[in-house]
Amino acid sequence: MKPENVLITSAGVLKITDFGQCCIYVPTDPDRNYDCQVASRWYRAPELLFGSTKYGPKVDEWACGCIFTEFYNGSPLFMGKNDIEQIGKLMSVLGAPSERNWSGWSTMPDCGKIVFSDAEPLADWKAVGIVFYQIFRFCIKCIMR
Repeated sequence: MKPENVLITSAGVLKITDFGQCCIYVPTDPDRNYDCQVASRWYRAPELLFGSTKYGPKVDEWACGCIFTEFYNGSPLFMGKNDIEQIGKLMSVLGAPSERNWSGWSTMPDCGKIVFSDAEPLADWKAVGIVFYQIFRFCIKCIMR
């Protein structure tokens, strides 16, 4: 999902378009693999950036948080020029990933391919910019649990 695919009618009805990369999520099949190269980079969930092929609706929740924040700010929150820069921008806010703050981190396919400093997550999300941080924090909590 990305802002260009979210339309709002004059009656205030929100519509989502462009289902080109969508797939059927099967929650009863935990061994099912999905493609990790989905979603536009600026809205891509961290687990996708680290190569996970086992994910669910949380990747869309992450994208929604990024989109709502962009609607509020008027510009994207994380604007990496490539996947590595995107990861760096995310980790500068979320802190260095570990099993302590991201259950399942060590099972990510690309875990350990990039070494992070022991950066801590931002204490004040308002420092990221004028951001609708309650919505974004909620989405992150959904993803990181």
